[in-house]
Amino acid sequence: MNYSLLVPIYLAWVVKFMTELENCLNAVERIVEYTELDHEDLFEESDDDFEDINEFDLKFEKLSLSHGDILRPVVHNVNFQIPQGQRVALVGRSGSGKSTIINSLSGMSRIVQGDIKIGNISLSSVSILNLRKIIKTVPQDVHVFGGTIKDILDPNKEYEIQDIKRVLDDLEIKDQDLDSEVESFGDNLSMALKQELVIAQAILSQPKVLVMDEATSAIEDDRLMIAKLFKICKNLNITLISVVHRLSNITSYDRVLVIGDGRVLEDGKPLELLKKPMGFFSSLYRNSI
Repeated sequence: MNYSLLVPIYLAWVVKFMTELENCLNAVERIVEYTELDHEDLFEESDDDFEDINEFDLKFEKLSLSHGDILRPVVHNVNFQIPQGQRVALVGRSGSGKSTIINSLSGMSRIVQGDIKIGNISLSSVSILNLRKIIKTVPQDVHVFGGTIKDILDPNKEYEIQDIKRVLDDLEIKDQDLDSEVESFGDNLSMALKQELVIAQAILSQPKVLVMDEATSAIEDDRLMIAKLFKICKNLNITLISVVHRLSNITSYDRVLVIGDGRVLEDGKPLELLKKPMGFFSSLYRNSI
């Protein structure tokens, strides 16, 4: 009878250990799934055609997109053009298709029909490695690896120290010792500083297109950061595409694309769209105030 009274205690420990084992095996299951994914074509290829392009206009031609292997489109017949150097904001409610559209620029969304072109060159004909050199994406949830500040900004050792410092000065990221150590995953850095460093890394490579998915959300004075980004992009003639959730800075953009249900609902200058009292953009703006 004494031993039988201990059974509930032992059973509680068994359930605890089984739960911990199941949680740990979830990580193993994910790793196994990742090993079975199709590999991206990262082989270096020479894209000599880009040398002959003077204007890197971005063209979305009757584009429909889906997620992964799902054939059902979640973005339908998107058709617009972004001239080089233009500052464009994508706005819309959650699940409207904003992130799917920008992910298509880096090959992360599947094209069901239509095409994306830079100049007259289809992005599908460009190697992934070269594509991500001319198009840089900065997500909201940024990740950095351990090393030094310089390793984060220049992981491939491609740039001179003066070039790195010039970008930091342009973005006014001050008091950063390039040799200071960064812990794994940047645990000793604030989220705001990590966002600033990843933005600086993207600017340092001088891409033709810079895509930002609410990449200044943790920065205290994000208006000032966006103003500095606008100035840098103008000087370097970089096309800036931003997914914007907070509409307080929206009027400073050259153009706004309102996305809803995987379609472009409105397209125009922000101040002009605000003048439409029953418009989609003016409704979003009023609800955000």
